[in-house]
Amino acid sequence: MIAVGLVLVYAVLMSIWWITMKFLMRLEAYDQGARLSFPNNVIRFASGFGTLPLILWSLTLHGGAGYLASLPEEFWLWLSGTIILNVAIAYFYVKAMQKSVASIAVHVTMLAPVVAIGTSWLFGVDQLPSLLSIAGIFTVLGGLYVLHFSPQKYGRNLAGPAVDIWKQRGNWLWYALGLAAFAGCSIPLDKRCVQLSDYGLAPGLTLFVSWGLFYGIAAYRTGDFQAVLRFPLRRTLSGLVILGLAFGTAQGFQAEAYNYQYASAVASLKRLDAPFTVLWAWLLLREDERIEGHFAFRIVGSLIAFAGAVLIGLDRG
Repeated sequence: MIAVGLVLVYAVLMSIWWITMKFLMRLEAYDQGARLSFPNNVIRFASGFGTLPLILWSLTLHGGAGYLASLPEEFWLWLSGTIILNVAIAYFYVKAMQKSVASIAVHVTMLAPVVAIGTSWLFGVDQLPSLLSIAGIFTVLGGLYVLHFSPQKYGRNLAGPAVDIWKQRGNWLWYALGLAAFAGCSIPLDKRCVQLSDYGLAPGLTLFVSWGLFYGIAAYRTGDFQAVLRFPLRRTLSGLVILGLAFGTAQGFQAEAYNYQYASAVASLKRLDAPFTVLWAWLLLREDERIEGHFAFRIVGSLIAFAGAVLIGLDRG
């Protein structure tokens, strides 16, 4: 059950990250009368920069920069692979939130754990999970399916969530499928990097380079850092700081969980950020959320997802 506790902390922190990202995207700024969109690259950059303390913490624990030279060549090979994958992952995460309400966008990651079951075995990182763990993974996914149900849109049609997903495919489905492919491959690589180093250095280097440096350079080249100065300064700065702190801290808890569970199981537990994000969204963005869903089904789906997390935790706690 240790992994469940660690990833619950991750889920709460990431729900704060999701909802803060949505608030930043709702900020208003204008250029010659035209409304500006908050730069996605700056959001990615701030999130990735928030993992820098993980790197510094790891180096402090292991005696400084010399620790890097002690890491095996295998670590750097796995790290290179997951960095490349995370460049695409960062794009899908933020783009989904830009195009959807928070309670829908957060579900963009829900297919990745299923893919990770096969990739973890294929890459030789884990054995295939037991039936109990697999049942937990699919129970979590089932809960997220229920979260999409909305009687006001489709009545009692059980295919309603599927219909809604297809209608919103340009805002959600394509990003979900992209994340399933890229994140499904990166999850076992992330675990292997943690096993070869620790819970701070592995996610810190991965996300600082792929989210922070890559999209920081992109933001500089496209003028996004200048554009962001047009938005309300205090709310922008506070939002970006919260993004970095929540995102960076969450990654350390997730990485430590890999030491106690299958990679695919941790990936499934991570999806518990969805129920927490739904709660924040319905409390803070009620008007937007009422148009897209039904709060009762959001809550029921959350309970089902938590039941799946318990099954996963009992498998290897």
